Amino acid sequence: MKTKEKKELLEKSVPEIKKLISEARTKIFTHKMDKEQGKLTDLRVIGKIRDDIARMLTVVQIKMKEGGKNA
Repeated sequence: MKTKEKKELLEKSVPEIKKLISEARTKIFTHKMDKEQGKLTDLRVIGKIRDDIARMLTVVQIKMKEGGKNA
């Protein structure tokens, strides 16, 4: 996730971020299946997506503390 994307993440609402998290988890599942089938060449992709999910969850927690559910 690039710096610009991180800044844009702070501007999004909690439901939008949760949707992005859901999509990222789907990507992880797809990449794991590709890995098992031998199709995935860059194994670091899964770890990078996990890091992105952690960043998104952190932003959600910050927003929840600041202003409630739909901050």
